[in-house]
Amino acid sequence: MTLISRVPMTAEMYYTASQAVGNLDMVRSIRNQYGTFIQQASELTNVPSAVIEAFCFIESAGNPNAKSSAGAVGLMQLTPDTCVTAIHLDNKENRVSDEQLDLLASYLGNKLVNIRKLRYLGDDKAGNTKLVASEVMSPEVNLLIGAMLLGRLIDESTQILTLTDQLIRWDKVVFRYNAGYFYKIKAKTFAGVLAEAKAKATETGNYILKLVGKNGLLDTLT
Repeated sequence: MTLISRVPMTAEMYYTASQAVGNLDMVRSIRNQYGTFIQQASELTNVPSAVIEAFCFIESAGNPNAKSSAGAVGLMQLTPDTCVTAIHLDNKENRVSDEQLDLLASYLGNKLVNIRKLRYLGDDKAGNTKLVASEVMSPEVNLLIGAMLLGRLIDESTQILTLTDQLIRWDKVVFRYNAGYFYKIKAKTFAGVLAEAKAKATETGNYILKLVGKNGLLDTLT
């Protein structure tokens, strides 16, 4: 089965052509600083490094200490609860490799053991699974968990075109990364998804254009 990635997905743009050139310079700076960890996360999750770099740029502009008003932290702007969700779901479906577990354990310690015991999110019999910002802010672990979440969203947002071709719906990946993993997108077409995103929040609509609009990050990085 061939996986197809079509970018840009629209002629509508957030960035001008000159801004896109400046964006590339910033992405190169992110790559220079965190390239080793980005490549590691890419190899462990099969998410292309260019995609991880693009999300780093849009989410935090490459600032590992970035914090949002909603409690999201780090290069990939993850809340501690989102990190628990990503790890729990991947573990439940046997998507986590031994290498991933070793890396996660080095940052999360016994909490990782408890997260792996969760029968469901909110299970109060698994022990202390509540992560705090400082545990998931380090670039290495933040990038890995962010890539784990992206890998899951990519798999869930891939559309079958023919018997041999599948299309990655980056618009849906971006929408749910920004709005929350459990957000249910109602629209089917790209135009509908973009309109739904804009109606939900200006930031969410812009996020789609930043990634897959004309002059967007995936348009310029790939």
